[in-house]
Amino acid sequence: MGESAQRDAFSHAREEASKLAMTVASALNWMGLLACPRAAARYPEDGWPRREALAGELEKYLACMVHARAALSGWDLKMLASEPHALRLHGFLMDWNPSPAIPVGIMQSARDCLEALDVPEPAEGWDSFDGFPDLPTHGRSMGLPASGSQAGLSGIFDCRTQMSMLPAIPEVHARSALGVELGGAFQRGRGGPGGFWLLDAPAIRFSSPPPECSEDILVPDLAGWRRERLTRLPRAAYLTVAPDWACEVLSPSTEAFDRECKMPVYAREGVRWVWLLDPDARVLEIYSLTENRCWGMPAVYRDNALVRAEPFEAIELDLAVLWT
Repeated sequence: MGESAQRDAFSHAREEASKLAMTVASALNWMGLLACPRAAARYPEDGWPRREALAGELEKYLACMVHARAALSGWDLKMLASEPHALRLHGFLMDWNPSPAIPVGIMQSARDCLEALDVPEPAEGWDSFDGFPDLPTHGRSMGLPASGSQAGLSGIFDCRTQMSMLPAIPEVHARSALGVELGGAFQRGRGGPGGFWLLDAPAIRFSSPPPECSEDILVPDLAGWRRERLTRLPRAAYLTVAPDWACEVLSPSTEAFDRECKMPVYAREGVRWVWLLDPDARVLEIYSLTENRCWGMPAVYRDNALVRAEPFEAIELDLAVLWT
C-alpha cells in the first residue's frame, strides 16, 4: 500500500470509529429519555422524530452491538446483554406515535436496556428524574436534537463510557486496509475484475434467529456480494441477502463470539467464504464452505505472506499492509 493509500486508510478508520461512537451514543440518549417520563414530558411535542426515524436509531444500535470492540472494558458483552431488551423496545416503537407520553412497555424496555449496560438508575428514580439542564458539556451525550431549554436533556452518559466500546486501532486499521486493497479491484474494477459490492460493517438481518444466537442481525466487519446475486443495494438500514464472503477482524473480547456464534450462522446461511483476520497474531485464516454447509479446514497465512485466495484470487494480497 502506498503512502497516500495508507493515509486514506487511517482517515477512513478515524471516520468509522467516530460514526460508531455517535451511533451508539445517539441510541443510548433516546433510551435515557424514554426511560424517564418527567424528562420526556419536558421535551417539546413537535421535537419528537417520526416513528420510523426513532426505530431506525434502535436498528443502528442493534447493528453496532455485535460489531463493537471493547478490549479494555468488555463493553461488547454489556451490549449483547442489552440485546433482547433493545429488540423488545424496537417492537414497541414500531407501534407507537412518538410523543411526550411514554407507554409503560417502552419505558420499561428502555430501563431494562440501560440496566443491562450498567447505567445506574438516577438517585431520584426513573419516574422522578427530569433531565440534566446544568451539566457541563463534556458530560453530555451526543444524540438528542437540541431545542431551546430542552438541550440539557441529553446527558446520561459520560463521554468516556461512549468511547470505551471503540475497536483498538490495529483492528480498525486491518479492516480499513483490507477494504482499500480489495475495493479497487473488485468493487470498482481497477486492476481487477470488479463484480462485487464490498461493504464495511453492513447489518444483515436473517430470516429467523438461530438457536446459538438470540440476535437475528449480524454485522461482519467486511462483507462482499457478487452483483449477479445482489443487483442493487437496498435503501434500508440492513440487508436480507446473505453475502458471498464475510471477514471478521478478531479481538480478545470478540473472538469467541465470532467463531462460536457467527461462523455457524454464516454456514447455515450459505456464505461461501469467511476470512478471520487477527491483527495481534498477524494471521489470516480462510474458510470455504463445503457442500453440506460445513467449514473445511482453513488455509492459514502469517506475517507478510503474499496471498491469492477465493473469492479474490485474481489479485495478490500482501498481508504486510494489514498490520501496524
